[in-house]
Amino acid sequence: MNNVLYIHGGRDIKEGPMSNMWSIDINSIQYLMEDPNHGAKWETVECKGTLPGNISHHKASVFGSSVVVYGGINDYDNNPEAYEFDSSKNAWSKMKSTGDIPKPRDDHSLSQVDDSCFIIFGGFVEGSRVNECFKCTKNGHTLEWKLIGAASP
Repeated sequence: MNNVLYIHGGRDIKEGPMSNMWSIDINSIQYLMEDPNHGAKWETVECKGTLPGNISHHKASVFGSSVVVYGGINDYDNNPEAYEFDSSKNAWSKMKSTGDIPKPRDDHSLSQVDDSCFIIFGGFVEGSRVNECFKCTKNGHTLEWKLIGAASP
């Protein structure tokens, strides 16, 4: 089992959105709790493929050994793409989308439903709050979107 925690991107006050990726062995955190002298350290992840680039305010959903990253801000605009990170290969790829594709957004919520589906709600689209809910099913390297609710603010 892969007991690794990954962090990609984020925002630096001076730099803006970041493109770095870090990992830490979760077991080492447990050992550190048991023995304060045990070493636990973050390591830089060298990635290949089509990377998301500088991104912050995005959300992630885990599907086995892969993670789908959706939304957020790349540089200073909403990120229109979804990306998949395969932790067994340290490789990123851009995902395809079909159906009721949501407009790019940031600061939305994302909830994992099961091993093939997640739901996103709200966030900011073009600087304005939205009240939309989308169901997303992962089918291979394609995200199948369905609008399941929208309300006026």
